[in-house]
Amino acid sequence: MGGENDPEDQCHVHHVEEGDELRHLVGEVVASHGVEATACYRRFSQLVTKYQEQAQLLDPLLEDLVEPLAGLLLQFAGDFDATDPAVITETSRFLWLLSTVRGYKVVLRFFPNAVAHFEPVVGMLGKLNELEAARVAGTSTAASVWEAQYVLLLWLSMLVLIPFHLSLVDSSLGSAASAAAAASTPPSAAAALTYPPIVGRIMELCRRYLASAGSVREMAAVVMGRLVTRPDMRGALDEWLGWGCQALQQGDSQDGLRGSFLVLGVALTFCTIFKLGKRDALLGPAAQVLPAAVGLLGSPAASGNALTRKLAVKLVQRIGLIFLRPRLAAWRYQKGRSTLLGGRGGPAAGPAAAGQAEQGGVTNGDGGQQVTGDEDAEEDLEHAEQIEGVVEVLLTGLGDRDTVVRWCAAKGVGRLTGRLPRDLAEDVVGSVLGDFFTTGASDTVWHGGCLAVAELARRGLLLPDRLPTVVPLVVHALEYDVRRGPCSVGAHVRDAAAYVLWAFARAYTPEALGDASSHLAPALITLACYDREVNCRRAAAAAFQECVGRLGSFPHGIQVLTAADYFTVSTRSTAYLSVAPTVASHAEYFEPMASHLLTVKLRHWEKALRELTATALAALVPHRPAYFLGTALPLLLPLVTDHVLEVRHGAVAGIAELLPALRSEGVGLPPDLARAVAEILPEMERSKVTRGKGGEVMRSAICRQAAMQNVLLIETCSRASLPLSPDQQSCLYGHLLDNLRHSSPDIQKAAATALGPFASHYLLQQQPRPQALQQTTLQFLGDLRDGGGSSPLARRGAALALGSLPRGLLEPHGPEVLAALAAATEEAALPPEARDAETRVNAVRALGHVAILLASAAVDGSNPAHPKSAADDAASSRAGNGLLEEFAGVQLSAEGVELLCDQAVEPLLRALEDYTLDNRGDVGSWVREAAMEQLTRLLTLLLSTARQSNSSGQPAAAADQTDQLVQQHDHKTSNVLPVSVRCIAPRVLLALLRQSVERISRVREAAASALQALLPQAAARGVAGADAMASVICPLSLEACVSGEALATVAGLLVHPSTQRVLLEGLAFSAGGLDNQLSTAAGDALAAGVQRLAEEGLQHAQQGQQLGGSEEARRLLPLAEAFVEVWEEAQTVPSRKARLATPLLAAGDVLLSRTPLRGALTTVLDASSATTTAGSAMGGNAPADREAAATEGSVAVHPPEPGAWGVAGRLLTCVRGEVRGCTDIPRLHLAAGLLCQLAELPQPVKAAALASTLGLLGNRYPKVRRYAAEQLYTSLLTFDPDEWGTCAADPDSVPDADAALDLLSSTAWDGPLENVRPARSQLFKCFRLPEPRLLKPGGPTAGQGGPGGDAEQGRQGEDVSYQSLIDRAVRGM
Repeated sequence: MGGENDPEDQCHVHHVEEGDELRHLVGEVVASHGVEATACYRRFSQLVTKYQEQAQLLDPLLEDLVEPLAGLLLQFAGDFDATDPAVITETSRFLWLLSTVRGYKVVLRFFPNAVAHFEPVVGMLGKLNELEAARVAGTSTAASVWEAQYVLLLWLSMLVLIPFHLSLVDSSLGSAASAAAAASTPPSAAAALTYPPIVGRIMELCRRYLASAGSVREMAAVVMGRLVTRPDMRGALDEWLGWGCQALQQGDSQDGLRGSFLVLGVALTFCTIFKLGKRDALLGPAAQVLPAAVGLLGSPAASGNALTRKLAVKLVQRIGLIFLRPRLAAWRYQKGRSTLLGGRGGPAAGPAAAGQAEQGGVTNGDGGQQVTGDEDAEEDLEHAEQIEGVVEVLLTGLGDRDTVVRWCAAKGVGRLTGRLPRDLAEDVVGSVLGDFFTTGASDTVWHGGCLAVAELARRGLLLPDRLPTVVPLVVHALEYDVRRGPCSVGAHVRDAAAYVLWAFARAYTPEALGDASSHLAPALITLACYDREVNCRRAAAAAFQECVGRLGSFPHGIQVLTAADYFTVSTRSTAYLSVAPTVASHAEYFEPMASHLLTVKLRHWEKALRELTATALAALVPHRPAYFLGTALPLLLPLVTDHVLEVRHGAVAGIAELLPALRSEGVGLPPDLARAVAEILPEMERSKVTRGKGGEVMRSAICRQAAMQNVLLIETCSRASLPLSPDQQSCLYGHLLDNLRHSSPDIQKAAATALGPFASHYLLQQQPRPQALQQTTLQFLGDLRDGGGSSPLARRGAALALGSLPRGLLEPHGPEVLAALAAATEEAALPPEARDAETRVNAVRALGHVAILLASAAVDGSNPAHPKSAADDAASSRAGNGLLEEFAGVQLSAEGVELLCDQAVEPLLRALEDYTLDNRGDVGSWVREAAMEQLTRLLTLLLSTARQSNSSGQPAAAADQTDQLVQQHDHKTSNVLPVSVRCIAPRVLLALLRQSVERISRVREAAASALQALLPQAAARGVAGADAMASVICPLSLEACVSGEALATVAGLLVHPSTQRVLLEGLAFSAGGLDNQLSTAAGDALAAGVQRLAEEGLQHAQQGQQLGGSEEARRLLPLAEAFVEVWEEAQTVPSRKARLATPLLAAGDVLLSRTPLRGALTTVLDASSATTTAGSAMGGNAPADREAAATEGSVAVHPPEPGAWGVAGRLLTCVRGEVRGCTDIPRLHLAAGLLCQLAELPQPVKAAALASTLGLLGNRYPKVRRYAAEQLYTSLLTFDPDEWGTCAADPDSVPDADAALDLLSSTAWDGPLENVRPARSQLFKCFRLPEPRLLKPGGPTAGQGGPGGDAEQGRQGEDVSYQSLIDRAVRGM
């Protein structure tokens, strides 16, 4: 027995866990008389639909759920006028949901079936119909009541079966009259009486409901089918037949869309009638309805409606069954029963066999073939003509274009054939086998034929003597795949063929199948392993399992079934590359599977499948190499010049995969095959198959496919070391050069991959060698350097090629190659027309590869001359331990260490600053990802192989924070790592740490993966700061990094001064992004990290008996300084300013509004300028004053001096720098909020920030003015005049905050600028601040070198025109 963690127990539920809750919900509905139905339904629906796949678990609860609700509906029926129809509908939804989940036939058993309920249900149904008619006509606003109609019809379908004459329950007839009529009327005469009025009302209601578009139509058909098939309803049946046949003949022409639904309802009703009625009573109606059903099948109503055709075929099938007597064919094949006592057909089957003998046949013991008795002689058919028409309709339906119609016809063929005499049944089987499995038949015909064969086999109607004919047809169906345009059809045929074999396993004994098993097993397992569609693979696996379990005659059945079960074949790559080789290890399956790949799958229309097939062929080589050498290669070689693109590509791909696989098995090519393989590309060139014919699109596709084929062959020839003549080498090399300039990145990468082995095996062996070296390396160097002359495609290919060349070609020009690649990684160093993101990506990858190749040295016999090429680095650089294995046995000299640090790591660190944007988005992220991959490889090599040398060279320059870390850890690492590595390693880790908290999820994932690969090794080698980062980064999951959940954890590193700057920049960049979820997470992480830093400061203060506020400020000020330094540095570089301006404003707002940083700045300002007043802060008009006054809306307050005002003043300067000349409204909004935050700091920052905020009230954009006013109003609500700092010295300088609030609230700041200016002037007066003055248009005046000029000579009054203001604003804020 399984434990409590058994997967079976976790996947399946064994009882309804919420049974009590379901009963409680129903009890609430009943107790509230339906009022709480709406509130309870949502929870009831959640609980019931939970058991949709195991609905039988609801059976023990159905009685407790259905009966109370049905009783409540009876109460509604008794007092319908006083009941809200919405309550009735909501109550009925509970019963409708139960019938939908469990099935109406099961739920119906628990409805009350008292005779007294008949009339109330019919009456309530009629009243609901009146409400629905009023709603449709527009005279009522009530909601639809279809759920109630469905439930009442479901209930009525049982009540119409009451075992009394319906006139006895019709109160409109009177009880005495109805009783007397029933007593005095004989049964034969009773049938001739007209039906009672209540039956007429039911029929009228059902006529309306049959035209409904919903499930009410199906339930009305059930009601009518059960009603008119009663023995006392012959008159109603005759009337219904006449009306129904007329409706079918008219089709949907009678009432548009409603008429089409009516046809469906009538057809469904007739199907129910002929299913439930007695044959003797329905022979006449069957002959009457058959012409209408056949006519419906060919009517316009059925031509475009699959459901109509399905119901028409089903109706014809039901009529045909009426014409035939209900019996089991005595001639049918029956599989003998296996018993424990006597085996198959032993003594235990004796009584049953005797009973069968009395009915016409017995089952023999050896083969299961039934023997016909004399009394079961075939009799003449009474309705042969009608039956022939029915069979013709069903056979035609097998070829219908819709699956549901074919499936219905197949079941009809099986049912009718089971009632036919043997000779006629053999004719039907012969028609199916002869007409539906022909070469020219369509896929729908093949599919219908497979379904019919399966149904015949399931019923024992396909006799064993037919199997030799059927089995080849089924095997052919298992491989059915016909090309249709750019794709193919046939998956449904293969699926149906697997169903046929599943039916065979259940219908026949191994003796009956005989030798057919040897043909079916390979075909079935080939389908299970190699089919393109997952449903076909699973169907074949299920059929194989059924055959193994029931027949036991499939070779190695259990072993194969263990490998190829329903689940292992679900993934295509797993089925091809793992399951199939295991199955092919058995000799019976190898050749059919290999032949299928060679002749079918290598010609498939899908390129990816052809490539996977080629790989799968190589996976089969270890089982029988001689087969591929003697059969596969001779078969594929002539096809490389085939005129069909798919055949040509498949052949080349197959050869390209087989050659290395044969070589790995130690199998060499015979001379004739070697010459044929070497001649492939020249032959393709001569036949010009790489040049397509036709339109431009087709030529492009053929060129792309042909180029990829050539690349694969070149790589294969090179790796297999095939002997090539000089002409053949030149041909291959020319193809490589062409493909390196191809427009497809895949082809370029494949060409670069092939160039490495080609150059190693052929170019290095050419004579004279120096000329070959120069012609190859210098050619690619020229393409890469010639940014303006070469096309972007040539530069991309040149970068890839340089990263793939072997050491022998790179060493003579090593410094030039590294310099050219480093220059290609920097966008600013290139002319605008040569700036290409893909080129930079390729150059970054090539730079890392070439640097490692030139710097490494082989020891102990290892050969690092051919490491992974740059084209392969992207797929393997994140492997962690794989990198250590790649560099095993490689050590670096002192010169190699310096080369890597100076000429590779430094350019890659600069590449991490690539944030280029174009119409594709952040294409710089591709460069950053590639740079992180290469930095991971380089630093892994440096940390694992570098040794301290005696070189006296100076270490590379490092950042200030890195120097500090290196000095702290010199005593730990001086005997382990060279100085240059000690300087460069912390910079690499910090750069990766910044990328791990930035915007793009895949960049964060790549950075986290790189850090997790590097940090353990870096910490072990004593790299500064690696221990702290490893404790935080290594436990993280990559999923958390991708989703952004890890941002809060990584932000905890803010407690370390060395990581503050990079984390602040990265988190700020994420906090200012457009992704609201990510920006919120980054803001929260930043606030949490700063809060943690402050809390640790308070703890240290308490332990040291220090003032908490001063200790908090001491710990937070370095963080604030780091943040300001990032901002100041960003403002000096235009590209960084454009990228970081908005994010830094958003991060600054987070730091001041959600962290203790504002309190720390307040503490510092109070301590440094306790006696500073607002007047002193505002005194003097320096040149900076006049420059600020020149900007629109700027006040004549000089910007803060960093030396005097500290970090807060520098922060204010940064904010004002972002506002100056800004036209980005969201950025101005953020600046307004941050200025209001700074205005809450002590003097002198308060007055300067407030003046800048007031300046925004005169901005050109109404939205900015209004937003700034709102932020300022919110800030002034907590304004304290005592904090202004000038009350004691000058009482008249106290700001009037109340007047300012009134002005802010009463002014329409988004109105015309002329109306805003007076209010803004009043605000300056309220705060006792000098009002800004605008400079007169013109150049700078004498005496000033800056753009502002002399403040007194270039100004004009406030009466300047609005147009002049706009003109000047372009140069100002």
